[in-house]
Amino acid sequence: TELQNAEKGVYSMKAKKLLSWFGVLIMMISTTVVIAGCNHANDNKGNTGDGLTIQPTGKADPALKDTHWKSDGYERLFFSSEGNTVSISMFESIYTVNGSTVSFDFSKSAKAWSTITVEAYIDWEITESNKYIAELEELAKKEQDATKKKEYEDKIERLKNDIKKLKNLSPEEKADFEKEELEETKKAAKAFEPYAKFEGMLNADKTELTIEKFPVFDKDG
Repeated sequence: TELQNAEKGVYSMKAKKLLSWFGVLIMMISTTVVIAGCNHANDNKGNTGDGLTIQPTGKADPALKDTHWKSDGYERLFFSSEGNTVSISMFESIYTVNGSTVSFDFSKSAKAWSTITVEAYIDWEITESNKYIAELEELAKKEQDATKKKEYEDKIERLKNDIKKLKNLSPEEKADFEKEELEETKKAAKAFEPYAKFEGMLNADKTELTIEKFPVFDKDG
């Protein structure tokens, strides 16, 4: 499980390169979760209310709970440890299981990312960062090992500093981000929308998931 979580963190960092400038904060969060040994990087305990974070509507399926499923390439699905949510890169979806059929609908998430504004993205980054700061502070309080405790404290300090930077971005910096990064992310999200709904079939022992029309992002998004 530790190795699996490490792979999850590494992939999350690669996948979220779509947001290469502001995405540094997301990558830090992904790494933080791995170091902390947490199993809920995509648990969606909070909800921004705009589709960037999807709230579960039911319990996680026992066969899918806290697992990641990869193809022969880099494409992967990450299933939450709490609730019936799943993610591909920064996109999230509710999933339903009916017998051996698993259904996905990333439409709301894709729509939210295709229309996101700079201010909305900053607010989302800050909200997510504050949630992980709270978790790290609790872990630091309980940690007996001085080295690990220092790792938590360093992560907390870095996250707090990045939040300050986000809150104090100049109009010019925001405009640059809108032009150089956010427009490409919105373009990729819009391209994803027509393929946001799909189904997969689990094999008898639920060790393989076959998806015939799985959306794949190329290097240009």
